[in-house]
Amino acid sequence: MLRTCQLWATSAVNSAAAEGTRQLLGLGVRPAQAEVREIWRRHFGPKVPAGALLKELAAFRRADLVRPVLEAFAQEHHGVLSARLCTAGIVSCGRAGSWPDALDLLHTIHAFTIAPNSFCYNAGLQACAVGRQWLRALELLRGMDSAQVAPDQYSYSIAISVCEKTSQWPRALRLFTDLREAAVPVDAGILAPLISAYGQGGQWPFALRLLTDWGADVQSCSAAIAACASASAWDAALRLFAGMPAMSILANAVTFSTALSACGAAAAWQRALQLLAGMAETRVQLDVVSCSTAISACERASHWQMGLHLFQAMADDRVHQNLISYSVAIAACARGGRWRQVQHLLAQLSVEGHRPDSACVNAAISSCDKDGCWEQALHWFAAMPRHQLRPDICSYGATISACSKA
Repeated sequence: MLRTCQLWATSAVNSAAAEGTRQLLGLGVRPAQAEVREIWRRHFGPKVPAGALLKELAAFRRADLVRPVLEAFAQEHHGVLSARLCTAGIVSCGRAGSWPDALDLLHTIHAFTIAPNSFCYNAGLQACAVGRQWLRALELLRGMDSAQVAPDQYSYSIAISVCEKTSQWPRALRLFTDLREAAVPVDAGILAPLISAYGQGGQWPFALRLLTDWGADVQSCSAAIAACASASAWDAALRLFAGMPAMSILANAVTFSTALSACGAAAAWQRALQLLAGMAETRVQLDVVSCSTAISACERASHWQMGLHLFQAMADDRVHQNLISYSVAIAACARGGRWRQVQHLLAQLSVEGHRPDSACVNAAISSCDKDGCWEQALHWFAAMPRHQLRPDICSYGATISACSKA
């Protein structure tokens, strides 16, 4: 009987909370605190977990409601909130895509009679990272000292990552110097974005040096391979990949795709095929990115037959063929001047429900140019508006070239 009563009471609370959530989400943007407080008074209470409600607000991207909800919750608890709940509020604002609301809550957290801790600041840093606000992230990191909160590994990891993702690689490298001076331990979360930053600066030898100095894992190796590939040091990238087993590091799908990208940039089609075979041997799932990259390597090496074979084999390997894979297969056939194969692929692309992009149609025109089929080149040029495409300089150039051979 007692259990039945408890279940009924829980159901009643959940039902009231669901109705309250619905009414909150129905409010206009940045409602008055009195409106939120009244809904809270009628439908919520001390027993309602505020964390679950904050997750709902994040899911519906209502960061403007986070602070009013926390203030209403605080009234039920004599104006006091825990640092954990405030951190959850900052996280919700970040997930809702509103770094200004996240930082506003962080900077006024003292209103809830608590002092912000590293979790609060890290949540604010993560909100800046989601919004790609590298300058705000650096300001927040430096402001932690004045708040007597020591930045930890995660703080520096987020700051370095947002600098790397926004191409502020010199600042990412400076942050690494700062964290070493502060004696903050280096972990994989710091090492991988730092290696990527070195790659952006074209300093791939320093990226490899980091692996030697601080130890390597699959994440940092993937970043280092990408750093080498971005600097056209594809041989160094492939050497690092080949040396991973000696370091007792198993390559994953990301590592294989990154190594395949290095092969594509270098037109190393045979090495790309070996990598695809290696994925099967190590039971790493083939995906559309890895297959498309291998096809691209064949295209750049003018091995259109192998590129087309790989494309056709994707279905046998249960890998979905998307617009990118069609595009690289079409480019491979176009490089070989095989306009009939290109025409077949474009027709198949339409059957699959994809609309060709400019790269596909330009490749089709180019294949007609190489095979001397000027009528077909004109056909594809004239069809571009039907596919909602505007001819560009490549379209005009290839069409004019084909017609000049008539």
